[in-house]
Amino acid sequence: MSIDSERIELAVRLLGPRLVTAGDIILYPYLFTEDYPLDTIFTDVEQEILCGWRDVICFCDNFESASKLTEETWGFAVDWKLNRRKLAALIRTALTGTSQGPGLFELLLFLGKRRVDRRINRALGFDNAVLDLLLQFGKRNFETLF
Repeated sequence: MSIDSERIELAVRLLGPRLVTAGDIILYPYLFTEDYPLDTIFTDVEQEILCGWRDVICFCDNFESASKLTEETWGFAVDWKLNRRKLAALIRTALTGTSQGPGLFELLLFLGKRRVDRRINRALGFDNAVLDLLLQFGKRNFETLF
């Protein structure tokens, strides 16, 4: 796996004071690979929440704005009558395999919309390879099948 220096620099800024030494960056493999441990089994309710949040956040007009992501996420929490802290922990666990780490919205910006979508899909048990094939097949071709 090759990691470019720009990505490492962004990760160092994201982690900030969490990095005491340069070697501490290996404690955050989820920043650099999609093959991070995800041992959590999400309940049906948690899966429904993650699916609903993904649908809101991945269709967000401005994924490059932490304030917009915050607004959308907390709006989702209000609409679904969820505790913000518990929602943030659920999302972070789905995205990273752990409930601890950098700020959620900074993490979302670091990962980007495509990675966030793929990681939530992974947490929900969807096979991203199959989803990629469907995207390549094209919506118009897919619709003609039905």
